[in-house]
Amino acid sequence: MKIKMLIFVIIVNLPTTYVYAQDIGDIALIEDTDGSITKYAQLPDFYLAAAAKAFYKTHKDIYDDIFVFHSTTGGGIQQGWPVYLNVKGIGRDLLRDQRARFGVPNGKLKMAVKMGSLPSLPDNPDDRAQIVPGYPLTGAELMGHEYGHQYLASITYKKNGVLHCWIRGMESSGNSSGEPCDGYTTGDFNQHWSYFFNSRSVMYGSFIKELGNDTFEFSYPNVGYSDLDQYLMGLRRVSEVDQSQLFLVDTGNLITGSASLPLPHGTSTIVKGKKISFSMDDIIAAVGVRNPELEPCHRKVAFILVYPKGQFPSQTLINKVDRYRKRWETWYEWATDGRASADTTLDGRGTGTEKCPGQSLTNDAGYRDVDNGDIYIQDITTDDVKDIITIDITDTSMDEEISDIAPTDIPNTNYDIKNEDLQILSDIESEEKIEDTNIKDDIAIYEDSKKTKNDLNTLSDEPSGCNCATVY
Repeated sequence: MKIKMLIFVIIVNLPTTYVYAQDIGDIALIEDTDGSITKYAQLPDFYLAAAAKAFYKTHKDIYDDIFVFHSTTGGGIQQGWPVYLNVKGIGRDLLRDQRARFGVPNGKLKMAVKMGSLPSLPDNPDDRAQIVPGYPLTGAELMGHEYGHQYLASITYKKNGVLHCWIRGMESSGNSSGEPCDGYTTGDFNQHWSYFFNSRSVMYGSFIKELGNDTFEFSYPNVGYSDLDQYLMGLRRVSEVDQSQLFLVDTGNLITGSASLPLPHGTSTIVKGKKISFSMDDIIAAVGVRNPELEPCHRKVAFILVYPKGQFPSQTLINKVDRYRKRWETWYEWATDGRASADTTLDGRGTGTEKCPGQSLTNDAGYRDVDNGDIYIQDITTDDVKDIITIDITDTSMDEEISDIAPTDIPNTNYDIKNEDLQILSDIESEEKIEDTNIKDDIAIYEDSKKTKNDLNTLSDEPSGCNCATVY
């Protein structure tokens, strides 16, 4: 005789001294019960680390990337933050490992993206994100831009033994460091492609068409990741990069406007200048060969919505995040020319695409919350007779499967970040020693957060890839 086993979870009164999390469909909801996440709204890495720690209290360590949205206007600016990066040949050769700070020491997490205030984003991910005047990217492209900061755009190239940086935007602060490069230092150039570079990329720059007689047409249609981007992301080999794309246009003044935002989609302008070409060999001469040559093409991604205490997000807001989640899967595949895929299901059940297959991590996740119910039903596939059992929620064997109930045996940690952070935020008590030594960068970003959004010439050179205080 075959009998199915029912496991009934007893709901107990839980402490509210830590962040409370639950899932609605494939969106993870995190209640910021004590404001320990929101107070870092202007410090993207602090905010992301606090949100990630709360998320991983109730979710498995199966995700390569996380996207974090905030349900109110208090979510701050957008920024991508590499958590773990150990790649040679992309212009960032120092090991970057902040996984412990994000709650998953030695875990899978590689990239965290702060999408900021959800109400500030367009309802349709394919509409223009009007986050600052004249901003050209759509909501989906904005996700792709911030995500791209994991690998892009930090390279230089060396031609005839001379180092060149003009493929990146120049935002000299007057006291930058690094190697001499085009009359400045490498630290004077940000981590976006220059407006004058034929980047063909969501990381800014332009699409440039030669018209003859030193005349060029600049435009910026809907954008993804270029051949060069995909090489730096580990999705193409050197031999698969179309090197005819690798050129910039010297207008006689590459300083002014190199860090400008791209043209709006659907517009163009005519520019006079001199074409400067370079090759993959020139890039390799400057930064070395990418190692590892290729990355796994399939990524597991979690979408998280943080909300203030007692302000449970409406179904409209949850649906909005879900639209961004679903769009990320299709946009990411398109933007990489089908070479990569993303699974945005919380249980990791996605299997990728035909060109980039991925492995489903579960056949039966055990839960797919569609409301606040806490009953867990597990199917039995064996013919063995099982007793009906009752499990108290404090049974830690269930903690990873019932994601919408916080464990009761975890002390209040306030989701602190670093011991050194006491210099900036004296109200945080350290809970662990963090090996990452980027406190100077954190201070620089904090100072940047107080600057005006249009102050593009006084921003810090921080290693996250953004080199900016705003979404730029």
